[in-house]
Amino acid sequence: MYSLAPNLRKNIKQLLKELSLEFERDNLEEQIGNRIPFYRLLAVRNGQSVFLKTPLTRNLSNSREFINEINFHLALTRNFNHPLNRYVPEIIAYSLTPSFPYLLRISAKGNHRKSEDVFSEAEILEISRALKSIRTSPTGIFSFTPKLKLFSAARLSKKIQGSEILVGNRLKVRLDAFAARVKKDFSRFKPALSHGDFSEANTIFEPGGGVKIIDWSKVNLRNPLYDHAEFWIKRRRRTVEQEALLKEARTDFSSNDFEFLFFAALTEIVLRDLKLFSNMIKGYRFKKRFGRQSRVETERQEYLSILNDFI
Repeated sequence: MYSLAPNLRKNIKQLLKELSLEFERDNLEEQIGNRIPFYRLLAVRNGQSVFLKTPLTRNLSNSREFINEINFHLALTRNFNHPLNRYVPEIIAYSLTPSFPYLLRISAKGNHRKSEDVFSEAEILEISRALKSIRTSPTGIFSFTPKLKLFSAARLSKKIQGSEILVGNRLKVRLDAFAARVKKDFSRFKPALSHGDFSEANTIFEPGGGVKIIDWSKVNLRNPLYDHAEFWIKRRRRTVEQEALLKEARTDFSSNDFEFLFFAALTEIVLRDLKLFSNMIKGYRFKKRFGRQSRVETERQEYLSILNDFI
């Protein structure tokens, strides 16, 4: 249910004034009309391009993730030598007030990328470096919300256990065999920092060639290759990019360890998204939106092929 936060319009109007933001058009009503979970605004403050973000709804899960994002930025601000500061835009102002949290950060120069974009060899290399920096970053300065254990044999095994309706009998048998290996081998590995939603839309290439990574609401400790696997899936129609993306990561693991961790991450992400696709298809079928249903079904089949090819 899309339920707006109390006094939302009044609070945002007052905040824009307090922060002295200049902008061409405030599209708040348009974002509400589109049922967007967060209000986003590109503006100028004291001659500097900035980006404002605040929740529009009462959704508790979104609010927790947003607080998580703010705390992540604050930890980096207090530790300016941390390697991720190279990739994360600087925070300028914030509020952790539960009723009206907000984040104001420097707006990264450049354009958001799209799923249909083709990345150059240099861009894929820069993304690979960013992913490695995230994966190998010191994590002691961070505190995550909610506090969940996202990297465990029990968690992945549970996802596999209930996957038959999503993948069918044959794939389920092969996933069960992998689950046995998960229970045996998972304890050898430690979780690593993970963005949690590493996508084209969250990468901004700057004019000088560097890249900024944005939207850290899902940052947490996960499988060390979780972000690699998620971005690899998103680039599934660009096989040259896929291989280049993983080339550097392979050098940090033995062949067997890389295969195990990468497939464990792929399995977790694919099962998550297959469940989402299944619910979407049911909804589109009920509403007789057969064009959208067909597109989602195509994606579902592509994800099943990924599992089938790797397992």
